[in-house]
Amino acid sequence: MLITQLKQIISRAESSTVQFKERITDAYKLGAELVAFSNTNGGILIVGVNDKTGKINGLSFDELQAATNLLANVASENVKPPIVVITETVTTEDGNVLVATVKEGTDKPYKDNKGIVWIKNASDKRKVFANSELAKMMQSCGQLYADRCLIPESSVNDLSIKTVKLFLLKRYAAKCKAEGITMQMMEETSVEQIVSAIVPGQSLLQLLQNIDLASEGGELTLAALLLLGKRPQHFRPVLTIKCISFLGNDLTVSSFRDKLDDPDMVGNLSHQYETAMQFLKRNLKNVQVEPGFNTLGELEIPYGVLMELLVNALVHRDYFHQSPIRLFIFDNRVEIISPGNLPGSLNEEKIRRGVSIPRNELLFSNANVLLPYTGAGSGIRRALELCPQIQLIDDKVREEFIILIPRRDVGASLDSSLDSSLDSDLDSSLVSKMVSNLISRDILNESTLILKCLSKSNGKRKEVLDAIGVTNHSFNAKRFIDPLLEMDLIKRPEGVSLQSPNLKYQITSKGKALLNYLDKEKKK
Repeated sequence: MLITQLKQIISRAESSTVQFKERITDAYKLGAELVAFSNTNGGILIVGVNDKTGKINGLSFDELQAATNLLANVASENVKPPIVVITETVTTEDGNVLVATVKEGTDKPYKDNKGIVWIKNASDKRKVFANSELAKMMQSCGQLYADRCLIPESSVNDLSIKTVKLFLLKRYAAKCKAEGITMQMMEETSVEQIVSAIVPGQSLLQLLQNIDLASEGGELTLAALLLLGKRPQHFRPVLTIKCISFLGNDLTVSSFRDKLDDPDMVGNLSHQYETAMQFLKRNLKNVQVEPGFNTLGELEIPYGVLMELLVNALVHRDYFHQSPIRLFIFDNRVEIISPGNLPGSLNEEKIRRGVSIPRNELLFSNANVLLPYTGAGSGIRRALELCPQIQLIDDKVREEFIILIPRRDVGASLDSSLDSSLDSDLDSSLVSKMVSNLISRDILNESTLILKCLSKSNGKRKEVLDAIGVTNHSFNAKRFIDPLLEMDLIKRPEGVSLQSPNLKYQITSKGKALLNYLDKEKKK
């Protein structure tokens, strides 16, 4: 370190990363300082400077030797686990100054030789006793994952059978297919039969234990409950999403356009995702982005952007924070607010460059089975490519990660009427948009099966959903049927009530044309 650098640091006084000591003789107090640096952001300890006046009072040769030896001994004996301290001497006109550099630790929490954990608090330090703070330290070093924590009194009885079946059939698709079990057979096939096809002789609990979703004692991890549970909120009530569409652009207003009641969001991550996406779709505008009858209307915020950011919030939020994700819609923006700051050294700029640090190891590894999530850490980056105006805010004070998505200025709406009586061929750009739309929603394969089913005969909702191997549930209808209705690929007959048991869906000529195109592409 140069003399000019040293003097600049001294002139700025003490801070959470800079500490002055005129002399060091007390091994215990010195150990507490090193522990505090190691548990926070690291820093430098400057010996030979008065902490009240900032005046240099240089060390003699013997004092330098003694201070250096004391630092080495304290770093190995009074800090648990031991740390490394780098020292250097800077010679000034007022004498020698010892500069000791302490890096932020990678094995937190560090303790002094009395077992006390210290962290920096501005230029001072404080003790840490709260389990939540200790857990955050361990989490930041990759020693503790919230999603790996076992949930007392939980068991396989708390899992959704339908979700477990879907998870197993997708995660072990090759093994199930080899045993003759397909997605279309899910409803009539038991969990035990599926597990037996995957690992003969094992139970569901044993299979979950093999993939770290359950303990030897039968308790479930938080990841298992979030992914497969019937009602994770029974154990963790706040692990949900608060969805509100406000009037205007101010959070403080008392009126709102739309709000999801808490019971609507009770369920596992798949349910939360589907429900929140439906909330977004009904509260955002569909706009015609290009003139002409042969173009598709699109959400003012691209569907792929909303999908990526919402899934990212569910998978990467800090589950040690006992608070919900908040999804707020204002007139000029959408906000997705996740509990907890970015993990480790991750920051907004690194995210934009594609850097990813998984916070929830088990969710990161398994969520892509049930959610439209690649697990490659590229979700936010893809969203930024689609919508570069997105703002990322890591709010250290409120301990929240906030994503602000500007809403499109719709202006005058274009004529969105589409001619449903198209010939068997479609414009290539329109086909490309429809296929991209289905891929972005991760429903291209299911959509193809639905169109094939309806090309043979009109079908009721149960028949349509049976064709893709999912249960006859409103959430599945919203995910797989509603997008096809919006794109005019299928339709409901006029004059038939939505509640009518006789309601049957029909394929449109546009749907037939798309199906013809997909068949041709498959044969190439």
